[in-house]
Amino acid sequence: MIKIYTLEYLRNITEKYLKNKDKKVTEFGNEFDILEQVIKSIRESEAEGQAYDLFKVFKNDYFSIFYTLKKEFKYIKEPPEKQTSKTLARYIADGYGDCKHYATFTYSILKYSYPVRLKLVSWNGINPQHIFTEFKIQNEWKKIDPVFDHIFEGKEGAKQWIVDKKIW
Repeated sequence: MIKIYTLEYLRNITEKYLKNKDKKVTEFGNEFDILEQVIKSIRESEAEGQAYDLFKVFKNDYFSIFYTLKKEFKYIKEPPEKQTSKTLARYIADGYGDCKHYATFTYSILKYSYPVRLKLVSWNGINPQHIFTEFKIQNEWKKIDPVFDHIFEGKEGAKQWIVDKKIW
């Protein structure tokens, strides 16, 4: 049985980290700035203890992480002119986001149990258009991308960039 945690439950865990409810997001420029901002959100979530508090809930259960994101969080694709990054607490408080926010969430929690990396893909072969987390289990990299319907499902791009160094 897969455990799915409600947004209300997760908000109770992370509300102490929500310093400024009016400051929802950080806006930034080009596609590579997106990666920089995702990494900053991961680092901030780690430094403040948000990531570890959520890890204690999910432990190494990637199924629960995936299906909680699918069921409890609304996917809203951001327009190119308003790309954002969010800490875990901000994302949970909002209850919605896009691939960047999913990647921040999955990377931040899974890093305690598995080797993890971020993967950016481009379907036009030029600029990154999507980001998700991969984690290594039984010597194989697995996708965890709640944009898709099933765990380990994803779409490879014409071009990809892998960030596999430790970023926290």
